[in-house]
Amino acid sequence: MSDSQPTLQEMEGKFRENASDIELAVLLARGYMDAGNINRAKEILDKTIKVNETAGPALALRAEVLTIRHDWVGAERDCRMARRAGAQVSWNLYLKSAYFRWLKISSEGWRPEMISRIASLVMCAATAILLAGMGVRLLMQGAYIGFFLSLALAIGFFLGGLAVGGISLWLKSLQDKLSPGWDLPPPQARKK
Repeated sequence: MSDSQPTLQEMEGKFRENASDIELAVLLARGYMDAGNINRAKEILDKTIKVNETAGPALALRAEVLTIRHDWVGAERDCRMARRAGAQVSWNLYLKSAYFRWLKISSEGWRPEMISRIASLVMCAATAILLAGMGVRLLMQGAYIGFFLSLALAIGFFLGGLAVGGISLWLKSLQDKLSPGWDLPPPQARKK
């Protein structure tokens, strides 16, 4: 470790002069990670990404740092952004962070908001109305099979909207009555 200290200090000096050098930032952050200083590695990567939001290699390395810190939501976001920027991100890291992000969100009681349920109900009802209108038009033209198919699709969309939007709203309100606070994250102990 004493051999790498002067190298890290030299790179620190260069990094202070040019924080937008992605390659230098990644090397420096990797050096701090190898030395066990995860917090400093994250600070360096944060600074570089703040200067250049499309710094793919820096985003990919910060995703690794965030997985070490168990920040799965941030790690999944950085993996996605790094891939979008064209950087190589291992599928193992990407899938692991996405899976643990999903676990974290589901363990905190995430559920679709009321507006998403209402939107699904409205969209399915609007589609049903359009299909019924199309069926009436087909009936006026003498296309009886088309009319019955449109009518069946309209009924299907209407019932699907009720099932997804309406029934889920009713189930949510029932669960809120039976077990209030079921969807709130568990209280965490305060850090001293």
